[in-house]
Amino acid sequence: MFALNAIPDSAIVYEGSITAPEFGKKVNLAVQNGVEPRIIILNPTLDLSLKNIKSREMEIGRGVKKEEVVAKYADLYENMHLLFKQLRDENPELRKNKYPIEFQIYNKETNIPTDLSVSYDLEDLYHGTREDISKEYDKLIKNYTINDEER
Repeated sequence: MFALNAIPDSAIVYEGSITAPEFGKKVNLAVQNGVEPRIIILNPTLDLSLKNIKSREMEIGRGVKKEEVVAKYADLYENMHLLFKQLRDENPELRKNKYPIEFQIYNKETNIPTDLSVSYDLEDLYHGTREDISKEYDKLIKNYTINDEER
């Protein structure tokens, strides 16, 4: 992202999950200290996420449980709405805005995209219910299990 100039050199980057209310506490702390945060969300396909998880698991032995992948992927949309509600509730000056802080979504199908697809539409983060994602996970993970056995 830095190499493609998608993030300013002066940015402070928090790498982690957007989960309510924990992430909201960090963002709210920034707001209360005069920082105007902007959230840059990497929104990979579930297929790309699974490829990266399996690759990391093979390289360093650290995998991710299905339940965690499903929850994070399915809950991101709702967690952004909860974050915005939390910020509006705790900061009167932000109540007038539908989206109290700026955000950008980078929809990704590859790890190093040559053309970044930038979105400002929260609907891009809605991937389905946990049940939907769980079913998609089961279909996709079979590809990686077969590939791992062939190695």
